[in-house]
Amino acid sequence: MILWVMTQDKRSLVNVKEVTVKGKTVEGIISRNFFVYWSRVLGEYDSHE
Repeated sequence: MILWVMTQDKRSLVNVKEVTVKGKTVEGIISRNFFVYWSRVLGEYDSHE
């Protein structure tokens, strides 16, 4: 599966393998190996929780 996501600032289009939410940030996993993974913050959102 190929998933392309535009960053919140609309400056980059990123091919991600997985999308996760940590706190108020949305991260995209770009590459994953046995012990290392590369991720990038795709954007932030306001939460009322």
